[in-house]
Amino acid sequence: MSATYLPPYSLELNPAEKVLAKFKRDFSNRLFLTLDALKEYIT
Repeated sequence: MSATYLPPYSLELNPAEKVLAKFKRDFSNRLFLTLDALKEYIT
């Protein structure tokens, strides 16, 4: 058995974090009163 070095968490190396950050920027401080309004904004 051997120990393996794991680097500290790196936001810039995880592509999912970039997608979620963009999602948060685009949708922050917005209110969608209906599901249809949200769907229309997304598409």
